[in-house]
Amino acid sequence: MASVRAHTFPGVYTSITDQSFLTPTVSRFKAGLIGPATKGPVNVPTQVKSLKDFRRSFGQSLGDGFYLADAAAILCDLSDGLFILRVAHEYTSVTGTSASGDSGGYRIHTAKAALFDPSNFDADPATNVYLRISQDGLPSTVNVVVESTGTDVDGPYIDIASTGDTLAADYTSADISFSELEGAANNAESILYAYEYELTPIGAGTIAGSKSAFQITYTGGGGKAEALPTARAE
Repeated sequence: MASVRAHTFPGVYTSITDQSFLTPTVSRFKAGLIGPATKGPVNVPTQVKSLKDFRRSFGQSLGDGFYLADAAAILCDLSDGLFILRVAHEYTSVTGTSASGDSGGYRIHTAKAALFDPSNFDADPATNVYLRISQDGLPSTVNVVVESTGTDVDGPYIDIASTGDTLAADYTSADISFSELEGAANNAESILYAYEYELTPIGAGTIAGSKSAFQITYTGGGGKAEALPTARAE
């Protein structure tokens, strides 16, 4: 320990201030990370305080070459939390589509069909246009490819590629959104036609939740809705 020699004089007093320990203060700034994740809100700064928080909101790591989860784990250990901004390709909504089509088919009618023709997006014929077709209370059709557009006796239509999924429901006034990239981020929607819990069906109703999440919202039907958190929205 260093010794301090102080000279005293009449009317002069010596004091020593130990500055080796500083009072901790709360910073006005928080760290932030931006990157892709397996799930979670897109373009919304979300606070997490631990790796467990991160996994609950944004899922597991995407694997080799993606380090958002690893960085979040390190920074959470060194701070009182940080903000995560997930980036991802999203579907672009088109207003007023009011589309109709039959479950199991490949054709959907909408007055705005011509807007989704691939020639409007890229001169390269190899470029695909991907659609999400959704209507409240019905399963969504996602990531289907536009094959062509045209007009028949029922009006303007969009044909989706027969190599992919068919329409997931009978639509009467569906919304259509598009993306030029496959696998855009989306919310999962489906119909709960029946679910038995202790031999008591809860009846028909609607469930909605985020892709790959294990928490879903149930409306309508009645019954033992408390069983639903064990279901998975795909």
